[in-house]
Amino acid sequence: MAKKSKEPNDIEKLKEEYEKLSKKYSLPDYKKLNELFDIEEVNPETDFLLRIIRRKIIEKISNYFRFIEIILNPSMAPLFLHKKLKNIHSEERALLSRIYEQIGNLEAETILLDLEYSEKAEAEFIKKLFHTFNNTIKNDLIKSIKNLINETNGENREIKGSYLG
Repeated sequence: MAKKSKEPNDIEKLKEEYEKLSKKYSLPDYKKLNELFDIEEVNPETDFLLRIIRRKIIEKISNYFRFIEIILNPSMAPLFLHKKLKNIHSEERALLSRIYEQIGNLEAETILLDLEYSEKAEAEFIKKLFHTFNNTIKNDLIKSIKNLINETNGENREIKGSYLG
C-alpha cells in the first residue's frame, strides 16, 4: 500500500516545531538535515519529535550499514555484487571497515536513547550524528562506492578485450 503524501501544511508544521527545538538545542539546519536524511517524512504530531527524527536518520544510515556489511561479508550478497567485490583492494576494505564501525557505534548508542528518553540527549545525538556523517562517513562512503563502480568498469573493459573462444 502506497504512503499517503504529506500535506504541505504538515511539512510547514514540522519545520516550525523543528525550528523551536533547533533554537533550544542548536540543532543542524533543517534543510541540510532533510537533504541528507529525508526528515520531511516525519509526522510533526508527536510529543517526541526529536526521537522520531533521530529514528528516521538512523533508518537511512542503517541502509548504508547493511550495504557495507554485504561488501565486507559477502556470503549472502546478491550475485551481481560478487563480481564487483573481487576487485576491492585492502585499503578499500579498511576504509569500509572504519565506516562500518562508526555507523555500528552510532546504532548502538540509539539503543540507549530508546531505553532512556531525554529530549536533550536526543538533540545532542542528532548533532553528533549529523557532524560525524557529514564530515567523515558521507565523503568516505562516496569515495568507496565510486571506487567500487570504477574498478568494476575497468574489469568489464578487460573482459571485453580478451579472447574467450
